[in-house]
Amino acid sequence: MELVRDTVLSLGVSQHANVALAFRYGIICDAPTTDFYYQSKGKNNEDGSLTAKGFIDGIKVEIVINGSVIVTALPIQKEFKTKVGVKARDTIEGAFWGSERFTLQHIVALRKKYLAFPERTATASLRKEIALIANEMSVAKSDRYTLYSQEKDSLNGPDKSDSEVIEVNKESVISTLNMHYDPWITGDELYFLQIPEKEWPAILRSTSIVDLSNLSVSSDVVSRINQYHSQGEKTDIEKIYGLNSVDSSLNVAGRSLKEFLIDLDPEQKEILSKIKDDGPYLLKGSAGTGKSIVGLYHIKDLIVSRASESLFDEDNALYGVITYTNTLVDANSAILENIMPGTVEARVHHTTLDKIVFKLASSYLGIPSRTIYKKRLDSSGISNWLSRFVKPSLSAIDCEIVSKIGWDYVAEEIEELIYGNNITNINQYLSQDRRGRKRGLRANERQAVWICYEAISVMCEEKGARTFGMLRVAALKQLDNDPLWPRYNALFVDEAQDLSKVSRLLCLGLVKNAKSLIMAADTGQSIYTIPPTWSETHEVFNFRGRRSLKLQKSYRSTAEISIAIEPLRLDPGDDDDKSILPKPVRSGPKPSWVEVPLASQGDGVCELVVKYTRSDENSVNAGQIAIIVADNQRAEFYRKTLHSNGLPAQVVSKANPIVLSGGCVHIVTAHSSKGLGFPIVIVPDVHGDYYPTRISLAQCSDDQQREQVFEKHQRLLYVALSRASSFLHMIVDPHYPSQFVSKLSRYQDWE
Repeated sequence: MELVRDTVLSLGVSQHANVALAFRYGIICDAPTTDFYYQSKGKNNEDGSLTAKGFIDGIKVEIVINGSVIVTALPIQKEFKTKVGVKARDTIEGAFWGSERFTLQHIVALRKKYLAFPERTATASLRKEIALIANEMSVAKSDRYTLYSQEKDSLNGPDKSDSEVIEVNKESVISTLNMHYDPWITGDELYFLQIPEKEWPAILRSTSIVDLSNLSVSSDVVSRINQYHSQGEKTDIEKIYGLNSVDSSLNVAGRSLKEFLIDLDPEQKEILSKIKDDGPYLLKGSAGTGKSIVGLYHIKDLIVSRASESLFDEDNALYGVITYTNTLVDANSAILENIMPGTVEARVHHTTLDKIVFKLASSYLGIPSRTIYKKRLDSSGISNWLSRFVKPSLSAIDCEIVSKIGWDYVAEEIEELIYGNNITNINQYLSQDRRGRKRGLRANERQAVWICYEAISVMCEEKGARTFGMLRVAALKQLDNDPLWPRYNALFVDEAQDLSKVSRLLCLGLVKNAKSLIMAADTGQSIYTIPPTWSETHEVFNFRGRRSLKLQKSYRSTAEISIAIEPLRLDPGDDDDKSILPKPVRSGPKPSWVEVPLASQGDGVCELVVKYTRSDENSVNAGQIAIIVADNQRAEFYRKTLHSNGLPAQVVSKANPIVLSGGCVHIVTAHSSKGLGFPIVIVPDVHGDYYPTRISLAQCSDDQQREQVFEKHQRLLYVALSRASSFLHMIVDPHYPSQFVSKLSRYQDWE
């Protein structure tokens, strides 16, 4: 329907809208249609309906229109948005649906009672009012029955006395209404669940969910309500996610990805309410518990609160959201933009820590950031320099030791342990706890490693090159020595489990006050490094029994997905930072285990995408689908394969960020997927050469190193699989599967 401002529309009114208008606005629509004076549009809804503001009977209302019918009315007054208001609504509307004789006029009368003392009107007092109405109705019916019985007596003789008739009818009506004082399901819930209104009377007059099987209600409706009602709290996010497999597909069809990322569930709201101005805080939680969204809502709340404090605040506040990958930077930026009120403006800096590191290190070293970026060394670069340039200068004994340990392993030791912990002398290194490093090093081995470290440091200085670890140490020194460097008024750091000690100290130094710092971490998703415990990093990070907030429920992934992939979860954390295995609160289909040879997996992925996006009945927005791959080369392979089959897809990167409302399949590497979630996830290449990679195993020189590589890549596969919220498809090569799949209960937990 095309709406023209300042015009009058004749709209149909659904029964649910009638009830909503009566309670929320005191408007009674007796006719099949009503005149609506359209003033302004609120928003277009995902289901094709729209929210509009205007007037009915001279009363300003906000309604939802679908086609030419008012399907519901939304509350404007604050009295109807409180917990008391919702309870009053459920009680009053429950009485309406519980009796054919309870009218809209009764709802309006009870509405007035509630509004007289909205915060003091207990449900019990409303029940008394409903009982009085029931009594009046029963007496009225008894009078009619008496007249009938008198006529009947003249023909057939009396059956019951008048007093018996009055008492029976009174008890019958009151009993019927009493059953609906505290309804087990409400009209709003049935509307949200898209139950046809013809089914409402029978459902809402039933006394419990047990009655549904005995009513003339269709089996699919009974199944949907049963699935929904079996959940705990009744919130919008749970209503979105709390449907069975068929309904979940219907529910996500046509919706943009942002609809699945910006709502808070009950536990997240509770955790958010606990965050005060007395940090730092650590948000702990496994995949799907919503650490990112809680942190972003906290930043939003701080911005909104500050905006309302004073119009004369001269301090131009700066807020920061830092994460590990560019992929998550883009996602977090888009989410914060969606949840931020349109009238509030603020300076929010979304970035990776490494981008800040380059700027700080550039100032400290006096070298342009571009030059630093071009001459940076990662662990493989360090290993190459060690074997080419350092090896000839080592003594025969030290060369033998380092060769036995492995040049790649020594390179990681230098980067992650020495630079990562800002160790400056051999004594510190000899006493350093090497947490997460499976291969133990004796004193003579550590001394040989230290010689390599010193040689690399000198060589980098001579060649003007820097490792990532060196740059982070330089950045920390610049921050410590530069009090004028811009600090954040508040900072949220996501995916902090992969931050080294130096990186964590950088985050601490980037905020004006440690009380305004929040870190989110899940050690079960550590795929880069395993840093020291928080308390070992800095005394301010001693979270034990203090400001560690635990998210324990997963509203993102279904129980079936969580159970199926749980054997792959490895958590190297200790009591200080270990995450708790999430408790899923919703159900769905079992994840799909697809066996296709590696050479044909491109075709297998295309078939799955076509199944979802080109279904005759329930086509899904392609933007809800993610293909999680092992590396960039495989990402490009799947992009080309989908494009050749006419399927829109993009590889998520700095140049191609996630588009929350877009219609392209997202192809993401497992490393870049951390923190993200998608309704539908396809994980191909579950093959022996990718999980773990052949090259990673080839670099190992002993069993301990191989164990470390296996654990790292097992966590990587877990990260990839745990991105799914509703539907998960794992494509395994039957001839050479990844060794990790042997840990999964295929026939019990997978389809």
